[in-house]
Amino acid sequence: MLTLLLVAFWLTAGSTPALAREAEPNFSQRQANTAARDVGPPAAQSRARVLAADELPAAHLWLARPFAPQYQLAPAVTFPYGSTGGGRYVLHTGIDIGNPMSTPVLAMAEGVVVYAGDDRLRLFGPKPSFYGNLVVVQLTRTVDRLPVYVLYGHLDEVRVMTGQRVDAGDMIGAVGMTGIAIGPHLHVEVRVGRMDRWHTLNPELWLAPLPGAGTVAGRVLTLDGAPVTDATVYLYRGDALWRIGATYPAEETINSDPAWQENFVLSDIPAGNAQLVVRDGARNISLPIRVRAGELTFVEFRIGG
Repeated sequence: MLTLLLVAFWLTAGSTPALAREAEPNFSQRQANTAARDVGPPAAQSRARVLAADELPAAHLWLARPFAPQYQLAPAVTFPYGSTGGGRYVLHTGIDIGNPMSTPVLAMAEGVVVYAGDDRLRLFGPKPSFYGNLVVVQLTRTVDRLPVYVLYGHLDEVRVMTGQRVDAGDMIGAVGMTGIAIGPHLHVEVRVGRMDRWHTLNPELWLAPLPGAGTVAGRVLTLDGAPVTDATVYLYRGDALWRIGATYPAEETINSDPAWQENFVLSDIPAGNAQLVVRDGARNISLPIRVRAGELTFVEFRIGG
């Protein structure tokens, strides 16, 4: 059963990859805690709800993790899709998972390799040599009859060839920091319809949740239904601030899924009760949610009253 909800994912300081630490935003813990505990009555007409299964399209939580279980499996929460790391980095059109140099990178789903090499001459990012060594796999499965591509970037080495078929779990390369990269990590993108950088979607909406966790996604809209950009979304478990997310910026290479129309995604949230808080002017809009293991919960906030 599909439940509609957007939640946040945790990553302990000890497991945060080097790149994630580099991208940590400036944030006051005291301000965040105050924001949660000081929830007043909502602004007029503002509202929030969890969407029911019959209001939602089919989920596509198809992608396995690109590493064996003993390695870091979760994306860096401080540099998600649509982020610039507080203005310090180029707009992020995918997710990053940090692991040591030469860690084997595994195919996340069955498909065919449509590109294997570097990007010195063929453009995949905003400029040549941006992703360095990379592999692009076109998945066997499609969405609304559109092709789905998964890009693996910054590889130290490539272990497959163009035209080769791969299954989930096959080794396709090794972690590196080729191209423009801060520390060894794997950059993952999902592109739908076309393989160019204008057709990216948020990979966190495609990841199969880790055991005991679910995915929370949703949209923050104005009262008349327009997406609210760069809004902060707080996720609490009990009294503890668990995750901070943000809605997508207004950028032409950052896209909502055509079917879901989300503007934030938080993957790998522990199953159980949680609370989402979105600021609406001088007030907070709070929504209790229940995260279910292996499922996608989707929510909608309407603010601006």
